[in-house]
Amino acid sequence: MRYLYLACIFLLTLVFPLKTHAYELKVSPDVSISQNYVSDSNLYLASLHTWFDSNNYQKDIVSASINQTIGGSVFGDSTLVGKIVSLIGESSGDVRIIADTVYLSGVTNEDLIIIARHVIIDQKSVIKGDALVLAHTVDFSGQLLGKAQITASRINIAGIITGQTTLTGTKIIFNPGTKITNNLSYFSPQRAIVNQGAEIQKELNFNQIESIKQNNVIKRIFFGFISFWAIIKLIATLFVIFILTHLFRVPTQRILEGIQNNFFKNIFIGIAGVIGLPLLSIILFGSLVLIPVSLIVISIYMIIIMILPSMSAIILAMYYQKYIQKQNKISVEFNIAALATIVVTFFGFTPYIGDIVVYILYILSFGAIIHYLYELVRRKKIHF
Repeated sequence: MRYLYLACIFLLTLVFPLKTHAYELKVSPDVSISQNYVSDSNLYLASLHTWFDSNNYQKDIVSASINQTIGGSVFGDSTLVGKIVSLIGESSGDVRIIADTVYLSGVTNEDLIIIARHVIIDQKSVIKGDALVLAHTVDFSGQLLGKAQITASRINIAGIITGQTTLTGTKIIFNPGTKITNNLSYFSPQRAIVNQGAEIQKELNFNQIESIKQNNVIKRIFFGFISFWAIIKLIATLFVIFILTHLFRVPTQRILEGIQNNFFKNIFIGIAGVIGLPLLSIILFGSLVLIPVSLIVISIYMIIIMILPSMSAIILAMYYQKYIQKQNKISVEFNIAALATIVVTFFGFTPYIGDIVVYILYILSFGAIIHYLYELVRRKKIHF
């Protein structure tokens, strides 16, 4: 139950460790934070390449980067999303990571949650808090001191495990250098391989299962979610939400107001737009004179399609504020929209009903954006 609790906390705090009014944002192709960097605000990073090396950072870090390395000393929580994440420093707060490949070579003093394809925990790594690792492959050669749950298709152990640990995997191997000083339970279709040189001081409790997917429903959901492209999509969606709720806050607010004033009208416009705009573009393309107009129409269509997941999450956040929080005045909040993104993602795992909800949100978003753009053209002015 504790690991389910940790997973829920991870989802709730994926992109907002503390209140977002106290934050510093750095958006650049390359972000480099020096050893002497200090700040009184939480740090939000968005880049292709990130290097963080502050020796005494007291606040939280939220980083979305294709390739990022976090060193130095971080006393707040760390939330890291990307393709390759390397954690080589010391973290005094909770650490939450979603990535394709995760490399740990530092000290984690509090709880650790990792969702990734490949996790490498090297000999220099020390995990003192509780750990939850969901991956395809885990190579562990560090020290695990707290309670841990590791679930992966293949688990290679060559480190020291002193905390209460549960392993779930198709193939589990204890290599030379392994030292187990506490009872360890593992779930697998076959018995673990214990190579010569592995020191097992306590009992290994073997629980045979047909596949790792049957061990827990939550894990099955996560395994369907763990793919590189799903991660990239999540990063892109959250980034667009940040852009819409900060740089384009006024237009986004106008779109939400339009939905509140006329829900069904926007649904109708959305259905007509999804079908009609491509047809209109094809018709216009048939005329040499109107080819530029055709290209503009299809470009607008594609841009709207790309921002639909983000806009849908913002709309869902609006309904949460209206019907759950009972707010009369709806505001565009990044925190709630980010949480709504995760909710919409999990809707996709629910057969039929989930798909219907997502499609309705997409159509509603499409119609609301088209309606707003139409009003801009009709009035011949833009609100920013």
